[in-house]
Amino acid sequence: MFNILRKKAENGIVTRILIGTDNPINKREVEWLSEYPRIELCYLIKSIKTRLTTIVTDRELSLVIEEKENDDNIDDLGLATYSNSESTVLSCSSIFENLWSQSTSHYRRMN
Repeated sequence: MFNILRKKAENGIVTRILIGTDNPINKREVEWLSEYPRIELCYLIKSIKTRLTTIVTDRELSLVIEEKENDDNIDDLGLATYSNSESTVLSCSSIFENLWSQSTSHYRRMN
């Protein structure tokens, strides 16, 4: 997924990513993503206690992926829901925008 983000950023597409404070992504990946000025990173102030990854694209498509632990404590993907339904996509987009406005400063500005 990071390669897709990199390619989109190189083509001028602005991408915003919210990172949970209770399960942040690898520091190396954050530093790598922060090299691209069109990729904006913010940390959530407070955990939302969910194991879902949500992707919204241009307010037209959404993908929600459940993460679950198996018996070996290794993360696996669970159910996934793809939608191009306007009401579903706008709901996901509204949640993202709300969380974005409540998040901490951008990663690059925190350094």
